Amino acid sequence: MMPRVTYGPSVRTLITSYVDDITILVAAHSRGMACHIGMKIFDDLARIAASRGLGFSALKTEWLGFGDWHGMR
Repeated sequence: MMPRVTYGPSVRTLITSYVDDITILVAAHSRGMACHIGMKIFDDLARIAASRGLGFSALKTEWLGFGDWHGMR
């Protein structure tokens, strides 16, 4: 997977992978927005993987979140 970067006024995302590990990084104005966008990206990647006969296990998925940083809430 080639790294994909998107950004807008209130959110930035980076999706990257190495071998069989994928990282979804989301920076947003709120934790709720980051979670929502992260889940949408995860669901999209899972759908694409399933169409190619692959899959992801939610049991192997980890969340790491950080609080306020540079004015983000």
